[in-house]
Amino acid sequence: MSSALAAGSMPCLYPTIACLFSAIRDRDFIKSYEGYQVLRLNITTKSGFEQIKNVYLSEQYDFWSSPSMHASTDIMAPPQLAGALKTFLGIIGVPFDVIYENLQE
Repeated sequence: MSSALAAGSMPCLYPTIACLFSAIRDRDFIKSYEGYQVLRLNITTKSGFEQIKNVYLSEQYDFWSSPSMHASTDIMAPPQLAGALKTFLGIIGVPFDVIYENLQE
């Protein structure tokens, strides 16, 4: 009977052990935002809006707000794409401010 009691008490430890291993595993997969930038766009023309809408639909960047001509549009850019986005915005004439130079800080 003591072995049945011991076997019956073991399942109570499984959720605790599973949570512990899950926390250790997840710690290794925490995303870093080192070098990520957030740009605030001021879209004032229809052509600029159409170009930014195409970027939005491409899903290469994380838009914090939808493209709009009536309010600012915020975009998070990974370090490897931030320069290209800034160049593109200059070419199409969409003014922007960098509101976060490094999102990780």
